[in-house]
Amino acid sequence: MNSAIVEVRGVTKVFASTRALSDVSLTIGAGEVHGLVGRNGAGKSTLVAAMSGLIRPDSGAVLIDGSPAWQGTSQETRAAFGKVAVVHQTPALVDSLSVAENLHLEPELVPSRYGFLSWRRLNREAETMLAHWDLKLNPRQLVADLGPAERQLLAIARAMSRDASVIILDEPTAALPIAEAELLFARLRALRRKGMAFVYISHHLEEVAQICDRATILRDGEVIATKNAGELGVSDLVALVAGRRLNRLNRPTYVADQRTPILLALKHLKIQPNARGIDLEMRGGEAHALVGILGSGAERLGQIIAGAAPAFGGTVSFVGSPLPLENRSASVVAGVGYVPADRHADGYVGVLGVRENVALSCIDNLSNRAGFVERRAEAALADRAIVDYCIKVASREQAVGSLSGGNQQKVVIARALARNPRLLVAIHPTRGVDVGAKESIYELLRAYVKRGNLLILVTDELDEVDALASTVTVLREGDAVVTQNRWTHEELLLAMEGTV
Repeated sequence: MNSAIVEVRGVTKVFASTRALSDVSLTIGAGEVHGLVGRNGAGKSTLVAAMSGLIRPDSGAVLIDGSPAWQGTSQETRAAFGKVAVVHQTPALVDSLSVAENLHLEPELVPSRYGFLSWRRLNREAETMLAHWDLKLNPRQLVADLGPAERQLLAIARAMSRDASVIILDEPTAALPIAEAELLFARLRALRRKGMAFVYISHHLEEVAQICDRATILRDGEVIATKNAGELGVSDLVALVAGRRLNRLNRPTYVADQRTPILLALKHLKIQPNARGIDLEMRGGEAHALVGILGSGAERLGQIIAGAAPAFGGTVSFVGSPLPLENRSASVVAGVGYVPADRHADGYVGVLGVRENVALSCIDNLSNRAGFVERRAEAALADRAIVDYCIKVASREQAVGSLSGGNQQKVVIARALARNPRLLVAIHPTRGVDVGAKESIYELLRAYVKRGNLLILVTDELDEVDALASTVTVLREGDAVVTQNRWTHEELLLAMEGTV
């Protein structure tokens, strides 16, 4: 390996009662693409935060160019961590500005003699910078007109313009078509030959095997292994990520009775333009998980079933009647509950209280003939939800935005179930909540299924699949590739990666 730029030595980080990292060590060398893989909750985000200076470890050290980054003055610490840049899945770019302007957002970099912005110098320096790194971007082009791979390359170029030596790429191909991903890989290889180092984070393990020189596998906050390029077979990576897990021990006791009528049927449902189409049948009393790596279509399928996104063809039948694939608000009212992936953006109104948020899905049922909401009925609905869903709140009028993440999520679930729907689509229902709230939400969802209802669970946490699902469907590139009711984590990961 070439000389080390970043060294992580025995780093441990604890948040409250959660040990996010435990004695983690790894080294990033010049001219290296180093993979960082692991399931959600494995510790990747915390490790990235430690390597980039966002958090300070409780113990251990982060060395940059051989020197401890946290020693010295605050200015020296900032300068040290300036060598490390993070490029997220959706790069933070200004679409209304040109490539050159995005590269030089700090105007002091390109002033004229009198302190005004020098457009000629700005474009000339952008051209020189892009040519030096052999990046095929037009400095005068609007960022809004760039393709997905070009946006990633621009974000990388901007990081390099600030003298970063290590660039952390967080799921860089999640939204890229195959051709765009290959373009990105080609540029990464070229930059690697020039001495740049990359940390490559991805759930696409075949990409890790393809592009990385080494890969570090995290599980439960610990380094399980660091493997060299010749050892990066997808099957080996899957086994390391999954761990030594056998068939589920905590399989839910409920299993849909095959004599129960079909509640939901998908026929040739196309969730992507070039997909083959999905055929699935689900019954009441079933918890059906949809899983897949980023870009697989699992989340979009859940949104389509719930009426939150359009399909590209096929049919969805609910209780024997076809549902329109557009303008679905009436069908949602008729018996489909929906827990969106992002509760902050789509799940609740933060300035409103629990009472108003729970009632949002059934205002018509709570209104009198004159169209005014019956406050007593609304209050009674909220009070029942607070008790039934164990929502910890000072009063029904407390603003939902002031609650903990777990209680916010319970309010979202209570709103989704306020009309007693036969079908609940729950997308990442426990994302961003603590362990105690997670178990409480699991109990709520299990009770919902045991009442004979259908739960469609979209999740990227295989432990959550184990805790809730009686059936699982794996999606890949917009199509369902396997549906089964017995599985191991390794089997699911292999199916998600396309190796079985």
